[in-house]
Amino acid sequence: CGKDDGGTKPATDTTAPAAVSDLSVIAVTDSSATLQWTAPGDDGTEGKASQYDVRYATEEITEQNWSQAVAVAGVPSPGIAGSKETFTVAGLDPETVYSFALKTADEVPNWSALSNVASDTTAALTEEPILVLSTTSLDFDSTATERTFTITNGGTGTLTWTVTDDQTWLGVDPDSGSTTTEADEVTVTVDRLGVSPGTYSGTVTVDAGSAGTQAVTVSMSVGTTPPRSTTLSFVTVPHGTFTMGDGVALCGEGEHQVTLTEDFYLGQTEVTNQQYLELLQWAYDNGYVTVVLNTVQDNLDGSTQELLDLARNDGEITCSVGFSDAVFTLRDAGHGINPDHPVKEVTWYGAAAFCDWLSLKEGLPRAYDHSTWECNGGDPYHAVGYRLPTDAEWEYAAQYDDERIYPWGNEAPSPSRCNYERNVGWTTPVGSYPAEKTIGGKGLYDMAGNVWEWCNDWFTWPRDCLLSTAPVTDPLGPASGLDRMIRGGSWSYYCCSDDDLRCALRGWVEPTFGDPCSGFRVARTVNP
Repeated sequence: CGKDDGGTKPATDTTAPAAVSDLSVIAVTDSSATLQWTAPGDDGTEGKASQYDVRYATEEITEQNWSQAVAVAGVPSPGIAGSKETFTVAGLDPETVYSFALKTADEVPNWSALSNVASDTTAALTEEPILVLSTTSLDFDSTATERTFTITNGGTGTLTWTVTDDQTWLGVDPDSGSTTTEADEVTVTVDRLGVSPGTYSGTVTVDAGSAGTQAVTVSMSVGTTPPRSTTLSFVTVPHGTFTMGDGVALCGEGEHQVTLTEDFYLGQTEVTNQQYLELLQWAYDNGYVTVVLNTVQDNLDGSTQELLDLARNDGEITCSVGFSDAVFTLRDAGHGINPDHPVKEVTWYGAAAFCDWLSLKEGLPRAYDHSTWECNGGDPYHAVGYRLPTDAEWEYAAQYDDERIYPWGNEAPSPSRCNYERNVGWTTPVGSYPAEKTIGGKGLYDMAGNVWEWCNDWFTWPRDCLLSTAPVTDPLGPASGLDRMIRGGSWSYYCCSDDDLRCALRGWVEPTFGDPCSGFRVARTVNP
């Protein structure tokens, strides 16, 4: 697959990742060897690759005997180019010389050449537990909130350990445990809320009693210059068939087979305040919108629909976008200046209009007629320009491709997975939580929580809560209605149970309504 640059049809990717050249063995036990190397890129030494193939043998590994070497299971996905990778190969024999090598692939997959070969001899069999950590340091960039390391028993018997941390912004789970020769994973999390921009360091200490004590240094970077661009990043979702509804979720109790015949692009994240502001300024400068009192109003096809509520009727400011002297700016809505938080107080019309501004700026035909607000004459799947995802497309992408209950899987929601039910108290920067899923090597973020997301479809009550059981292809939803579909739950009380985060839950809101809990992400058909 090619790269998605925000709407351009991907070209064929023929560039393989670079071969790893610094593979080394940094530690051995009587049954394991810990390897370290520098991550290559998706294309040569740039980007982020998709997978590793790590192998070992008791003889020198070459391209000729690569297929006979033992493939190692459980190798983690590659990090970004230039990051340090550490992995422990277990199940080895004591006092044995082993050779290790690896190859790297992108999403196509294009495979790299063979890495350098690293060799070492495993230790003699020991009789007592030995504490072995997979890393001595963990770095958190400006968006990451979760990292892991493993605790391994390098000897025999049972290794019992406890973990402590020395900073309030650090957290570890579990904080104690025991292991024999298998690795036991510890998840380290950081809390960025209320922390001023800068670089912070802390220590996670693993105490295994007579087996020793080891420490992991943790550093966290809180960025001072978050991304400020209208450039959107997309995943390419391939067409397919799935079961819509899950038998449990509100208005998703019914289940039926849905086939989507078109591949489509879907924004990796919700549209941010800065992205909306920059394109809104462009639309204002070109006469596509006007500002009347505290509202941004449409100015296309004779429409005067409200697009963005700059100040709530009760006077409370919850929108991060302000306007003065013909210039839109970011402002403090009670939680600081948040360019990388999702835009809020945007109506359905404001979300659809953003899609059209993006199309106009890129020289594409608009998807929406602003006099009727139909998308491509009632056929969104074949619109050329940008648009909102259909109700079916949203659910298909959220549960792709195993019909999971929640975007991340079947495990219950937790504060480490998403921003919901006021566990944070406001929106968070898009992409703050780990990617809920990966499609074609690129992650989708915040499909559950943060803000509700507008979809293209009308919603009618009770018709759309009673999903038909008959199979359907490229469903369009009602031709008209009083409400528009919303999906995904939010940070606030509008999301009041775990079930509101289910992939199949279907909500509805009047399209003229903007609030601090609603936003959107952009879609576009690949080959309309």
